[in-house]
Amino acid sequence: MIFLFITIILSGILGALGGAENSSKLYRRLGIPMVLILNGYLILHTHWTYSLLLLILPLSIGYGTYDSSDPKNSLLIEFFYKKTQSIFKASYFTKGIIALVTILCLLPIVIIKHNYIPFIIGSIGIILTYLEISIKDNGTFYLFKKQLLKTDFYVYSLLTSCILIIIYY
Repeated sequence: MIFLFITIILSGILGALGGAENSSKLYRRLGIPMVLILNGYLILHTHWTYSLLLLILPLSIGYGTYDSSDPKNSLLIEFFYKKTQSIFKASYFTKGIIALVTILCLLPIVIIKHNYIPFIIGSIGIILTYLEISIKDNGTFYLFKKQLLKTDFYVYSLLTSCILIIIYY
């Protein structure tokens, strides 16, 4: 149980570090999948846990708030903003797509485990995390001399919790 708690906290920190200014996005993109692969391998004892590397894809898709003056908007949010002309709708559609891609990346684990009920529960948690938690501004905190977003910490801790439900149950 303590190992799971450490995994969740570590993933939250890696996710927040990946979003911090002047910090490598690899903390999030590679760090979280590697932590989950370690957990998955310890439980499942199969090389199929390496399929969790697929999580690099949704963890690499940007979903930041749309800003018309920012040339670094994610392509996905740009696309949805042009279609809807609403920052709120564009944000929701973008985060919804990322949630669905995340869920699809977990299908190999579900297939080898035949754990469909935990998959449904975990998937609902992933969707709610992206659509409800990631839109809130919860302030910042400092760690390793970097200013980290509490929202990023919460989002990636919760995502890890949902994925661990799928792996462990």
